Amino acid sequence: MRPRSLAALSAIAVAAVVGVVAALLGSLDVALAVLVVLVGGVAVLGVLTYRRAGATAARAHAADRRLRELRDDLARQHQATSTATEQIRRQVARTDRSVARWQSDLEATVHAGVAPPLDKVSARLDGLDSDLRHLRRRVETVRNLVNAARPGPLLTQMQALGQLRAKFDVSGPLPDVGGWALDPTALLWLVDEIERRRPEHVVECGSGTSTFWIAMALRQNGRGRVTALDHLDEFAGRTRSTLERHGLSEVAEVRHAPLVTTPTPRGEFPWYDVDPATLGPIDLLVVDGPPEATGPLARYPALPVLHGALLPDSHVLVDDVHREDERQAIEHWLDELPRLRRAGYKNDVSEVLTYE
Repeated sequence: MRPRSLAALSAIAVAAVVGVVAALLGSLDVALAVLVVLVGGVAVLGVLTYRRAGATAARAHAADRRLRELRDDLARQHQATSTATEQIRRQVARTDRSVARWQSDLEATVHAGVAPPLDKVSARLDGLDSDLRHLRRRVETVRNLVNAARPGPLLTQMQALGQLRAKFDVSGPLPDVGGWALDPTALLWLVDEIERRRPEHVVECGSGTSTFWIAMALRQNGRGRVTALDHLDEFAGRTRSTLERHGLSEVAEVRHAPLVTTPTPRGEFPWYDVDPATLGPIDLLVVDGPPEATGPLARYPALPVLHGALLPDSHVLVDDVHREDERQAIEHWLDELPRLRRAGYKNDVSEVLTYE
């Protein structure tokens, strides 16, 4: 039972005892006053129960909505896989017919005793090579779609979301997960990491759903803060509103940090306008921004800029490692920072590094 409900029940019980005693002693005025208090206490308890039931219903509705979204994702991925597979079949058929015609023309030329024109043969070979490269790209697309549509990863995400929600008593609507936000498995790792290591300061590149769950875990710990950077003032404001709605502003700060030209060992990149000295020391770094659309290797500057603020044995969670730019950024960090190593945790879209 929640503390407020327990307090209301205790007040009702005390008032009832006082009322009975007053009635027995003939103090009708006192008994009437106690009756009024009892009615008020019952009303308060009713309101608390109603709000509790409403919060539970809202959480159940959010879980149902997420389940429907996952099912819709699976259906869309299946349709996309079927469409891409059919396109590959047609491409293979066209390529096969083109090769057959080319072979027939070449054989006819040779049988006629005429030397085949080398420029045309070279052009045909170039065309065939282009077709094969295109076909390989389509095959890779289908492979990625099939991997994404496996029931296992979807079920894992659903299970992680259930475990995540079970850790906290949250009333009201919750921010969405997945999409641009961290997946439930990565969020669950973050929450477990915060519960286990009890960090004093978490820094997040990019704000949103993960900021909310990090702040929830820190508040439950009773210590620590999270600072999230966002290059768009609109999104920073949305995250602040979510944090305020759930009473998390005391443990979370969202900074609007526009992208500026930032020097790194590999040249200049647009990155957050922030002084690393105002962020350190950092126990846990989450790299989930800037977005891919801001430029190539958009997240690479995170470690060149912030590694000096990382504490020994701190962890770095990198999201979207299924993308080539993020994988390259990690390899560049490992080459440039001898104290950085892979930590072992990795799923389809996230990986954790340790700064020793």
